[in-house]
Amino acid sequence: MAKRDNIVGWDWDLGALERISPECLLSRERGDGFDEFFLALALVFNDLKNIVLLTDVVSRRGCPDGISPEIGQRSGLSAHLLRLTMGILHEFLTLLRENKDIVEDPRLSRLLATLPNSYRKNWRDLVTESLGGTTSSAVLAMVRNSVAFHYYQPRALADGYRACFFSDPTTDLNRRAFVSRGNDMDAMRFYYADAASQRSATLLAQRKGLLSVDQLLEKFINDTNFALSHLVCAYIDERRRHKRVAV
Repeated sequence: MAKRDNIVGWDWDLGALERISPECLLSRERGDGFDEFFLALALVFNDLKNIVLLTDVVSRRGCPDGISPEIGQRSGLSAHLLRLTMGILHEFLTLLRENKDIVEDPRLSRLLATLPNSYRKNWRDLVTESLGGTTSSAVLAMVRNSVAFHYYQPRALADGYRACFFSDPTTDLNRRAFVSRGNDMDAMRFYYADAASQRSATLLAQRKGLLSVDQLLEKFINDTNFALSHLVCAYIDERRRHKRVAV
């Protein structure tokens, strides 16, 4: 049964709460990294779910028609969530690449064998992306290194600004750079920086031959959702059987 949180627009329809002994999922002593790897996979899933939840809340936010501070802030929030998503996905692919021995571990293969073929394919696609050399992984790396987190490398951000305000066809949205000023953080926003970051991500994707960042992210998020959720659940079930821990 869906439960409505007191934050407007959030419907949380979560499964029943399970109680698991902590040692069932991770031993007190450090091991060979296998259990730690699955702990990281669980966090990647949660972080991406957080982005999806927040994106849904932002998209439902009512705003006045036309150009307004509210619409500008909503667009800025959406652009930030997009950059965060690309950054998380890039770090996830790095996790897979730097733990190649665990990805190829027979224990992980046995867990994958319990999943439907479609979920195994999702996982294989992600592993392939993690090895690099694909257009998608290159775009994620470029966005992550240029506009997602590394503020000390502003050139790509400036390229996005110039594309938005100097090269793109002139509209009411880019004829002027917009700012809101006030006496506190709540009242202030520099919308032109949001516009630059959003255009920068698109520009980096276009340079690699991708017309839509949204389509790229949709595939990555779907693959990650289906692969990680079922793989982590298979890991939990296997650990419970192995440890013989009662719920």
